[in-house]
Amino acid sequence: MLYPLKINAALAVLEEAGIGHYRCAPLLHRFLWSMRITIPPPHLASTLWNAIFFAIWFSAGCGAMLWLLQWSHPDMMLDASIVGVVVLGAVYGVGMAWRYRFLARKYNLPRWINIKSLS
Repeated sequence: MLYPLKINAALAVLEEAGIGHYRCAPLLHRFLWSMRITIPPPHLASTLWNAIFFAIWFSAGCGAMLWLLQWSHPDMMLDASIVGVVVLGAVYGVGMAWRYRFLARKYNLPRWINIKSLS
């Protein structure tokens, strides 16, 4: 697949460290990269970036599913559902950020800002 040059360099670093292609490039990231959106792979991104990125996408997906499930139950409280989805997304985002930071330290990976584009 044709990804931006910096992404290809980052994937080469991750594969060199022994991280499999599907573990270093989750589906959502591969989709964004194929649209030429250059976001860092989760192993190389900062903890704050991962926490915000995963919280937003998880909350959006969970919120959409909850909205579809509640469509048949109009008596359920919308504001409580929104708060629940936001809290759940924040917990998920922080958990994923910690997981990727742990893996980055385990494999001694560089930060995203230290990756140079392949020419």
